[in-house]
Amino acid sequence: MARKSRRPGRPRAEEGAAVRERLLDAAAELFGRQGFARTSLRDLASAAGVTPAMVSYYFGSKEGLYSALLERALEELLPDAAALPGDGAPDPEALVERLFALVTERFTERPWIPALLVREVLEEGGAFREAFIERFASRIAGRLVGALDEARRGGQLREDLDPRLAYASLISLVLFPLIGRPIFERILGLSLDEAPVREKLKRHGRRVFLEGVLSREAS
Repeated sequence: MARKSRRPGRPRAEEGAAVRERLLDAAAELFGRQGFARTSLRDLASAAGVTPAMVSYYFGSKEGLYSALLERALEELLPDAAALPGDGAPDPEALVERLFALVTERFTERPWIPALLVREVLEEGGAFREAFIERFASRIAGRLVGALDEARRGGQLREDLDPRLAYASLISLVLFPLIGRPIFERILGLSLDEAPVREKLKRHGRRVFLEGVLSREAS
């Protein structure tokens, strides 16, 4: 007996999950490459192979899709970030090594994240700035500043070190080469797609930071 065709209506759960993931993948590509404002619902739907109505059905709006994309990115990053050394008496060298490894590898695998940070967080009026500060940056900053301060009080870092400024320097060394990757790769003749180049970048960043903050005894 021929199988009856499914009536129009809500997609089955497994179909809905697949469509939702395709839309999120399309949003990651398009938002990262051309920005939120210049990406239309039609662009997103075409890239995902669905109708524009599906964006509204699953996410409410383009803004809702953007928020869901952010949520997915944070869900991927936060478990690893939460595992950064930082409780008790942290080893600053292990802390710095872990941070460089986590961010460099994840952001190289997902080049749309640095592009999104520039367009939607750093630029004035960025749609994601407040959410990023509240839901991600503040949590990571509090953990790392606390770890650096604990290491300073434990004699591992210089006594005159301000852990807040040390954190700012550390994040700059970690993030800036990845945010500026399209320029650096061209003018320096480097490619972060190559694992040896990424390893060299991580070693260089760790050395620059640690030689500036470690106490004489720790050095």
